Order: sequence, then C-alpha cells, then structure tokens
Amino acid sequence: DFDQQKALVASRDLITKFGDQIDGVYAEDDAMAAGFLQALEESGLDIKPVVLGIGGMKMAFDAINAGQMSSTIMQPPFENGRLAIETLVKVMAGETVDAVVPLENTVVTKDNIGDYEPAF
Repeated sequence: DFDQQKALVASRDLITKFGDQIDGVYAEDDAMAAGFLQALEESGLDIKPVVLGIGGMKMAFDAINAGQMSSTIMQPPFENGRLAIETLVKVMAGETVDAVVPLENTVVTKDNIGDYEPAF
C-alpha cells in the first residue's frame, strides 16, 4: 500500500521471523524502506542488509548519507506528469502511441548522491 506504517508492522514480523538471515530489502517506495529501517533499528539486530527504495525522497537521501540505505531510484513526479500529458495530447490528436512509455530512472547511491537533489 506504499504506507510507511504498514511497512513498519510487516518489517517487524519479518525481522522477528528471519532476524539476521535478512541480506537485503527492496521497497517499492522510499517510505516503505523507512518503515523497514525503523523496524530494524527497534530490533537491536547488528545486521547491515542492502536496502533499496524508489522515489528519490529526501529521507532516502538522508538514509543513504547515513549509510542505512544503499540506493533510491529517482522517479521525479514532474517527469511522470510531463510524459503522461504528452502522451494524452498525442492520443487526443489521433496519433498512435506506444503501449508502454518508459520512464528514465536514475539510481542514486553514495557514489553519486552529490549530483542530485531529492525529488520531494
């Protein structure tokens, strides 16, 4: 549900069940990654799983700088909106458009974080 609180609850359960067996977490949203990071901190486990998120949120940038997250994938909302409007205009003009309009994504890591600003 792209909900930090639900991710926190689910992560608590996963950490309780799997503990130090967790090598990595892929979250479909940076807020969900934050839920996992909170649950991990609460657990007191001394593990350092690879944590990846999507969205390019400021909290993800902060977590990357702190060494808690490995990366976030930037999906700037303004770019998504621009592509949606451009595609809609083409459809309304009777033009044929591709079934899938790919979005350019940028992976932000500790190695390139200084080159980017959070999406939001």
